[in-house]
Amino acid sequence: MIILAAAASSSEAKISGYQHASLTSKHTNFYLEKDEYREIPFPDEIITMGHVTKDLMGNLWNFPLDRLKVGCALRQSLAPGAQTKKSAGKIDKILIPLASSLEEYVGALEFLDKAFLKSQPYELIIRPHPIIDFEKALKVQLPRHIKYRLDTGPLRESLACADLVMYVSSTVSLEAIALGIPVICIALKDVLSPDPLFNGPSLKWDCADPEKLQNLIEEISGIEKGRFVEFQKEGQEYSRLYCIPATEESMKAFI
Repeated sequence: MIILAAAASSSEAKISGYQHASLTSKHTNFYLEKDEYREIPFPDEIITMGHVTKDLMGNLWNFPLDRLKVGCALRQSLAPGAQTKKSAGKIDKILIPLASSLEEYVGALEFLDKAFLKSQPYELIIRPHPIIDFEKALKVQLPRHIKYRLDTGPLRESLACADLVMYVSSTVSLEAIALGIPVICIALKDVLSPDPLFNGPSLKWDCADPEKLQNLIEEISGIEKGRFVEFQKEGQEYSRLYCIPATEESMKAFI
């Protein structure tokens, strides 16, 4: 309605949209049929937060490429200046950022409880989303086989001590690969994936079976150093293309 009203008020008005956050398969409102944009209210241009989201919208979801323009990330930027993890090596501390919904909390706790049913050779650090009460999840799914601690401190400090990040839908995964930290997406029973890294960057693995999680962690920790460094470089390049930093040059896309 806003687009229709703006177009009706002035035939010369240029209408610009902005794609501001990470995209997942669950964002069905982004799915267009071929040439559907011609039949619906549509901006004259859409500025994206990076190259990755532009490619997803244009090549996967049928947005017209000539109306997509790479800008920069205004809302979801990656913090500069943090030190890159040097190598894979032994994994001791695992950060588990939760997000999205109470259902995700419950599903993740159930998954972890099954994964570490017999042994838990790692320190599990669960980071709840600030607007979702972790205690509500415990009333539904009380984990009986895992020991963990909750983390509510600065994210940069949490990532600095993490050897691995496991997530369901959190964009902390993107920040992790930007720092060279390997990530595992815990695949719950979602029909459409909520994974913001669903198109498979390096340094990211998937696990849908709790019984296979520990073997996957050991596989990652055993990656040869040179190969791991290559994964880091590829993952960091992906994160840079996903979230273009806001600079004087990149901000020109909005002018």
